[in-house]
Amino acid sequence: MKKKVRYPLLKLGMVIGIVIAYFSFVFAGKMVREEYLESQDVENYQNEENTIGVGLRYEGEGNDILHTMDDERVTGYISAIPLYANTEENVCLMNVYLHVPEVFPYPVQDGIVPTRDQLADKEPVIVLGQGLKSDVIQKEKGDYYIVCGEEYRVIAYLAATESSSLDYVRILFYDCLGEKTKSDIDYFAFTQGLTLVFRSDTVDLIDYYRKKQKQVDDKVIDISYSQGFFEDSYAVDNDLIDYQKYAYLLYIFSLVLIVMVIELWIIQRRKEFAIRRAVGYSRYQIIGMISQELIKTIFGIGVFLLLVQLVFQKLFLRGMETGLLNDLVLCLFFIVFTFVLLMIYPIYKIMTDSIAASIQNKGV
Repeated sequence: MKKKVRYPLLKLGMVIGIVIAYFSFVFAGKMVREEYLESQDVENYQNEENTIGVGLRYEGEGNDILHTMDDERVTGYISAIPLYANTEENVCLMNVYLHVPEVFPYPVQDGIVPTRDQLADKEPVIVLGQGLKSDVIQKEKGDYYIVCGEEYRVIAYLAATESSSLDYVRILFYDCLGEKTKSDIDYFAFTQGLTLVFRSDTVDLIDYYRKKQKQVDDKVIDISYSQGFFEDSYAVDNDLIDYQKYAYLLYIFSLVLIVMVIELWIIQRRKEFAIRRAVGYSRYQIIGMISQELIKTIFGIGVFLLLVQLVFQKLFLRGMETGLLNDLVLCLFFIVFTFVLLMIYPIYKIMTDSIAASIQNKGV
């Protein structure tokens, strides 16, 4: 009667431990993959063209100054300027392009690829990352995003091919800005200074900067440049590292829980193991028997949880799936890695316990 009650409890404890281990392991694995893909996006984009950063401070209206700094041969934008996003009730970093590049440099997931002809009427428009879809205001004419109290129609949503590095980008266009937004940019230029980024693979950017410096030198408070400017549209989420640490700690905790269950499980079956040893079973045969039971349990639960995960992603996380192959590989790696770690303790226990000690401890 005691066995009928206690064995199911031990099985339940093992199932709970494996479930926690699976989701913490998979979560950590996805975070590792996401961090790698985001870093690759940044690195690849940085290597596409030469880049310089120009620090600029001026007083008053900057319309003439910024247009003077602009040139259709060079992609230029105000980098990471903090502007108030009314929709999110927060100050957010945004990039403001001085003109629309001949070839738009980011993959558009939904909407139209911005071109100069399309923006010729200077309608206030904005391009957002797909992660900001929930923060827009939906109207009859489309989605709108409010910046500095002014409405901007969303003409496109961006998304990187595999990572979420573009999910929260906000891109404005200087000639399509409202007066309040321009005023806030001018205020920031005077109090903090702007950073302009220029990119090109055909123009000597140092020579370009020197020519532009001469043209605006008497209109600005300060101007300087720096090379090796880092990409700021593709973003790497630094919190991913912390998420990984928490997930790994939870995974280790779940393994400790499972090992405690295995210890109780071995104690429950110590009499059985002692009898098997007495009738000729070797320690290796007992270890093999334990390993078969453990791998069947981990494999069965792992495959079931994988199916649950795939169904959940299909129903509730459409467009955010990491791919069947990636999920399958991660599940198989979890099964193998967890099995190897969990077998360390049973092997040690069986190889160090004697038959006499096992029989004595069980009162046989």
